[in-house]
Amino acid sequence: MGISYFFKTLYLCSVTFKNESKMNKFGVFYGSTTGTTEDLARRIAEKLDVPSADVFDVSKLTEALVNEYDVLVLGSSTWGAGELQDDWYDGVKVLKKWHKSGILDLSHYHNF
Repeated sequence: MGISYFFKTLYLCSVTFKNESKMNKFGVFYGSTTGTTEDLARRIAEKLDVPSADVFDVSKLTEALVNEYDVLVLGSSTWGAGELQDDWYDGVKVLKKWHKSGILDLSHYHNF
């Protein structure tokens, strides 16, 4: 899966998953200090037809919540030399326990 953000236009590539016999349930989790990542996460969720009830601030991330989803879309702002947004440090601990495939990380760890 690929998602690129160029200026104000959002381009989505086609998505193919191993289990095509059922619809995959998407959960969108974002960490946002200034609101920009939250805005992008909600716009991406809308483009993917993910209901707003399945879009969460990462501070709400729990193992039980993560296990409700087949695919996770993750968004994080970065600071300084690429440090994660503060709320993600606990979120990463939860994600390490998740045993499904299908994580799309939208964090800005590349210097674009």
